[in-house]
Amino acid sequence: MSDIAKTLLLSRERVRQLWKRILHKIAHAKNTIEKKDEEIALLKQTIQNIEEKISYDCPKKITRDGRTPMDLLFGPIESCGFTPRTINGLRQANIETIYELIDYPRRDIELIPHLGKKSLNEIDLWLEMHGLDYGMHGVNTSNLKSNNPSFHNS
Repeated sequence: MSDIAKTLLLSRERVRQLWKRILHKIAHAKNTIEKKDEEIALLKQTIQNIEEKISYDCPKKITRDGRTPMDLLFGPIESCGFTPRTINGLRQANIETIYELIDYPRRDIELIPHLGKKSLNEIDLWLEMHGLDYGMHGVNTSNLKSNNPSFHNS
């Protein structure tokens, strides 16, 4: 540290303070990266659990238009057949997929501007038809209806 202090024309104490601050920032960055890695691993595990559950409960089910239950959950909300008003309202709330939609309780969805009773009824009906509900948090796929009329066995 003495050599560095002389080279930079700083006191040894100032070099020590800077070194301590740098190590702290490196440790913080490492913790942040580890947390993001954990979140990614948890999301991958959740998706894998959903896929396993769906393939166990309804291995050959597809929709009439060829989509799987996973396509329904993670596909764009535009593919659900909602009216443009409903789609625009959900998009303004940064809700892009059914998976994101069912993470919210209904009372939060009711607070989205430009989503009136008709839009809420449209969403309610779609979720009910597919055995889903608001606030599922983590998507318990055991609630997916096996006798869902929009599915057929191939």
